[in-house]
Amino acid sequence: MKILSRLALFSLFLVLASCSPGTPGLLVDVPDADCADTTAHGTCIEDGLDQALFGEWVLVSQSLDTPAGSIVNPFAGRTTDFGGNGEYSEDYSTESTADVSVGGLTSTCEVDGLLNGTWEVDESFVLRIVPSGDSPSVTCSAGGSSAGSNAATTPLGFGPGTGNPPYVPYSYSLNSSWSTLTIVQENSITGVTTSYLFNR
Repeated sequence: MKILSRLALFSLFLVLASCSPGTPGLLVDVPDADCADTTAHGTCIEDGLDQALFGEWVLVSQSLDTPAGSIVNPFAGRTTDFGGNGEYSEDYSTESTADVSVGGLTSTCEVDGLLNGTWEVDESFVLRIVPSGDSPSVTCSAGGSSAGSNAATTPLGFGPGTGNPPYVPYSYSLNSSWSTLTIVQENSITGVTTSYLFNR
């Protein structure tokens, strides 16, 4: 009976040891500490970065709410990539718009440009964008003639800056599966609100 009791106690000791924090083969993750800056979508802001933003996002639409009314940009499709090193890029070669036909002529536009800059999220969950200052290029052709402009979707980092060093502030939100991203800029000077909707 004593031998069986000792075996039972030894077995219980092994079970408890295998479940204790710090033991190899830990069965349950034990958080090291509470996160000081937890987002509404459940991530922790670490070193100024939100892991939910990491990776490529395709722009579905850009809309502008102005004092005169709302506008949806006819261009869409650019690819924005938030890197885990605090840098971002915007590839405009994936952006397009529908062809426009007027008076028997059809206008076709091509967009190009690779923009970049840096990003971070502060303790108030404000997305801070510091752009490189470049802009996309648009070439539209119709009837054998072509014309160039930069009238594509507005790059991130375009607008009034703040802080030192300066950055352009945005609010942002994600759905629970981190597959849809909304970025919003409130321009207090012009009274225009710009909203970007991205999907993975």
